[in-house]
Amino acid sequence: MRHLLPTSTLIYLSLTLGCAPAIYVPSGGGATVYQELEPNDSPFQPDSISGVDIFSYLVVQGHVQPPGYFDVYDHFEFIALEPATFDLELTGLAPYSDMDVSLWDPDLQQIVAVWDSPWDPELGTFTVTQPGKVFVLVVEAYGTASSYDLTLMGRPITYGASEGGDQSAYASPSAFIFEDGPPRRHKKESP
Repeated sequence: MRHLLPTSTLIYLSLTLGCAPAIYVPSGGGATVYQELEPNDSPFQPDSISGVDIFSYLVVQGHVQPPGYFDVYDHFEFIALEPATFDLELTGLAPYSDMDVSLWDPDLQQIVAVWDSPWDPELGTFTVTQPGKVFVLVVEAYGTASSYDLTLMGRPITYGASEGGDQSAYASPSAFIFEDGPPRRHKKESP
């Protein structure tokens, strides 16, 4: 029996298609949409999404379960192509979902910010000061399994209306700046 494609082509396609999230680019503009791929349950095995800059507008779609289940965390890796400020929005799609998002610094091997309000969606802003900086966004469900949309939008760095524009008090040792200081965890570790 003859295959429609040569074996070498099939092997190439299976290797390359399995290494990156599925991408959908709308024809009329709008956000580039990425689909989560498993396994991505560890900061050491994230989905590599893309390089991001001041013009980035993307949505990552995925699904997580609350603690006690198999798929508790989803990790997504990005590379800042230039210094930029990023606005994120995490929207749980299940009724009564409470989704949380964290910022993992691979250089420090620790979480440097957590957005975990009891509201949906989670909203956050952070600035990456170093071009080439790798960062990982971590999505988790607090009490209900849910699909989600994680939106990330880049924009030029603005230093706000603080006197003198000095944000050094809010700079972290890991090349991130947070407008109102680094967000910290407010919830207990498990529901």
